[in-house]
Amino acid sequence: VERFYARQRAGRLDDLGATHAAFARLALQRVLKVVGRFNYLIEVKGKPAYREMLPQVAATARELVGEIDGLPATAAIVAKSLRV
Repeated sequence: VERFYARQRAGRLDDLGATHAAFARLALQRVLKVVGRFNYLIEVKGKPAYREMLPQVAATARELVGEIDGLPATAAIVAKSLRV
């Protein structure tokens, strides 16, 4: 993060919009990975406490997919599958 801000201050970042879009895609990937991991912990490992955290994670996924253009299939899957 510090390197990013240093490059931004030095004017060496070409397009902050592209950087934001790339970060949003990365964040969405990580959030969907968390959803899968929580499901595994709930269903396979029998740890129901993770179910309580799913609404927050699902809300984050819905927010991120709404910020990213060009992901209609992913948006449809998130809308259908993450109704918590």
